[in-house]
Amino acid sequence: MQQLTELVNQFTNSEQTDEQTLRKQISTINEIIQMQKSKTIDKFDEIQLQYLQNTFDNQVKLKLGKLNQLDKEKISNMSIIQVLDQINRVMSEENERAQNILTSLRESTDVLRTIGVSHDKIATCAETGRGLVNNIKQNEAKDRLIIGSLFFVFIIVSIWIIFKRIRNVLKIFFFWV
Repeated sequence: MQQLTELVNQFTNSEQTDEQTLRKQISTINEIIQMQKSKTIDKFDEIQLQYLQNTFDNQVKLKLGKLNQLDKEKISNMSIIQVLDQINRVMSEENERAQNILTSLRESTDVLRTIGVSHDKIATCAETGRGLVNNIKQNEAKDRLIIGSLFFVFIIVSIWIIFKRIRNVLKIFFFWV
């Protein structure tokens, strides 16, 4: 990020009027911006990168505006062949830049598609997990009901057995009654 900040500041402060040098600087800075965007960065770095890109874009517009004004003066002095060569070169550069943008868009689309698939898998796993947890809760409630019922039956049987034993003991002691 520091290198990018320095390059944008150098670009802003330079008084370069050579179109080829400017285009090289623009290309280099754009490549660094794209590399920074592709890295995982936090929100602060993202805001800083956006600010640097906006500053850079404004400076590019200013410098290219000056170049266009100088170019208009030069074009009036050039021959038709030179103008066509320059147009061809500019169109080639724009085509190359468009191809780079298209490649970046494809890569971004692939990343987003991968993220979408991962999100769907995670959502499916989470839904399955919720179902399993609910099933376990239902089974636990049934188990508690069964254990409670069996404990109640045990208590009743124990009382009945104790009552029978006491009755038998009383019959032995009070056999005449």
